[in-house]
Amino acid sequence: MTFLGQFEEGLGRYFRKSAGVYILVVALFLGGVVAGSLAVKALNGTQQSELADYFEVFLRGLTRTADTVPPDQVTTGALQAYLKTAGLMWVLAVSVAGIPFVGLLLAIKGFALGFAASFLMQQMGARGVAFSLVAVLPQNLIAIPALLILGASSISFSLSTLAARRKHHQFSWTREFLGFSLVVLVMAVCLFVASLIEGYVSPALMRFISRII
Repeated sequence: MTFLGQFEEGLGRYFRKSAGVYILVVALFLGGVVAGSLAVKALNGTQQSELADYFEVFLRGLTRTADTVPPDQVTTGALQAYLKTAGLMWVLAVSVAGIPFVGLLLAIKGFALGFAASFLMQQMGARGVAFSLVAVLPQNLIAIPALLILGASSISFSLSTLAARRKHHQFSWTREFLGFSLVVLVMAVCLFVASLIEGYVSPALMRFISRII
């Protein structure tokens, strides 16, 4: 069997083995999104009005200060946040006891996205939809799948380690650890690409939309 064939077979075997974990992490993330959307509806009129006023001020400031924040600074800040999350998932997976916290991180990410998107659409209608598309969507098309894969891989690694300890069967921890760390590294590269989009693409689109809406 060729190397490509072995890789495809191994990849297919991995996803079949981890299907339940992927369903879990997607459910946790979507649950966070739903909770964030419901949290917007739970705000009273005064709170929603204050947030809407703050957002209007933000839009005006974004238009006036279009060139005051260098894209590389935005990229660096986004990358640091992404890598902190990825690093924390790696540590939680290796510690084994951190399985619930990996799920919590994904739920919090979903909550933040759900709250922001729901608030913009509810308070600003078509303007909010347009701003959500350019401010939230581009980088998250890469960041969300990367974080979900990180979360699923972290939980799978921890579960495999736990199962080996309980059943006392032979377990190539080093091989599994290196494979898991490779996944983290690849997803970190994906998050780097997402941070570039967040630093260079999204702000330009946001400035453009803020001038016309």
